[in-house]
Amino acid sequence: NLDLSRVAIGGVSAGGHLSAVVAHMCREASIPLAFQLLSVPVCDLHAFAPDGTLLPSQPYASYRDLADTQPLPLLRMTYFHRHFLGNPRPKELDDDWRVSPIRAKSFKGLAKALVVTAEMDVLKDEGVAYVGKLRDAGVKVEHVEIKGAPHIVMQLDGILEGGKEYNRVTITALKEALGR
Repeated sequence: NLDLSRVAIGGVSAGGHLSAVVAHMCREASIPLAFQLLSVPVCDLHAFAPDGTLLPSQPYASYRDLADTQPLPLLRMTYFHRHFLGNPRPKELDDDWRVSPIRAKSFKGLAKALVVTAEMDVLKDEGVAYVGKLRDAGVKVEHVEIKGAPHIVMQLDGILEGGKEYNRVTITALKEALGR
């Protein structure tokens, strides 16, 4: 009795990465998806060299400008890269869009999306770049940047206005997308 018109996917950080990949896979498999919620998503692990170090040519200023911002400094992203993909990253993953969903061949026909970024997050700029890819492909996408917030904004709803804003924005978007 599953209502296939009301299926959504979403995730935070690495879960945002997985959700973006699954959204592409659903489109390719003609599996209906009503909505995708990508919160502070990892979108481009190819900004890192095979050994997990950040490439000097990577395009995201937030990696440089927010490298020491807690709780997700650049050093921790490097650690996650090495443990997620191996050290060094296997050569067969060098061109795999599932490692970096921002590098998928097409964004056309993807589900409507909400991408939430945090102003004080190293991942901010790659999330914004992913929004651009969605928009360029004609996907209906809303981007919300939570001002003054760190990567874990959704966990701070009891003490930070940005956490409360995150809850309001995501709940409203899910209700609208799923018809409630």
